[in-house]
Amino acid sequence: GDGGTDLIVGANGGRQAAAMQLQVSNTASLEIQKSVAALEAPQGGEEPVPGAHITYQLLIEFSGEGLLNGIVLVDGIPANTEYRAGSLQVGAVAQSDANDSDVAHYDSADNRVVFNLGDVSVPSANVILEFQVTIQ
Repeated sequence: GDGGTDLIVGANGGRQAAAMQLQVSNTASLEIQKSVAALEAPQGGEEPVPGAHITYQLLIEFSGEGLLNGIVLVDGIPANTEYRAGSLQVGAVAQSDANDSDVAHYDSADNRVVFNLGDVSVPSANVILEFQVTIQ
C-alpha cells in the first residue's frame, strides 16, 4: 500500500456493519444500522482496491409512538475515499448533491453527507439512506 503499509482483508472482504439505538423521546426511538450494501471493483468483483465503488447504506428503523423533531443524520466520508457525485438516495429516490429543497446533500467543505429527515411521526416506515464513495 501507500507509504509501505500493508492491508490484510479477512473472510468478510473488509466489510463492516455498525448499529446504534437512540432514545429521543420518552415514547419513540430510532435505530441506525450502517453497512456496506455493495462493493464494485473496476475490473469486476468485490475487492476493495483503488477505483472500487463502495455503496454505504444507513437503515433507519423507528419504534414506539410520538413525534421525533428535526432528525438530521451526518456521516463523514471515510479517509482514503472520495464521495461519488450524484450517489445520494433516500428511500431509493435520488437526491441532488446541492444543499437545496430535497432532504440530502454533500457538504464538500467538511467532506460529509447530510440527510435532513425533518420531523417524523412514529410509528413510521423504515427509511434507507445511501451514498457511494470511490477508494483512492
